[in-house]
Amino acid sequence: MKIEQTLKNIFTSGSINAYNLKKPEKCSLPVVVYKRIGRSKISRNFSNNGDLESVLIRFSVLGDNYSETVQLSEQLETLLDGNKTNFENCSFVGGSENYVEDTKLNDLVSDYEIINKI
Repeated sequence: MKIEQTLKNIFTSGSINAYNLKKPEKCSLPVVVYKRIGRSKISRNFSNNGDLESVLIRFSVLGDNYSETVQLSEQLETLLDGNKTNFENCSFVGGSENYVEDTKLNDLVSDYEIINKI
């Protein structure tokens, strides 16, 4: 299954509002926006599971209430970090916190490496 479809299924099961690339103008907050920021193929020589791909995905949790935004970010981490049920592996790589002055939104950014069968 493609990573995007798997992510949609995970978000649906966790009751998370998530959008690829950008959030709609009007949506309930907090919300997750995600995008691919890197992708590479892992050769069969390094894997016993056949050809794999490594995809780096950036998740931005956006919200106007800081504690609710943190709570959603933690829920996202619970669903993704170490997930070997839906992927070969999913690992937290890094993150940051920002406050976007012009939109008045908290932006909690988390990068995950997802390894999946091609």
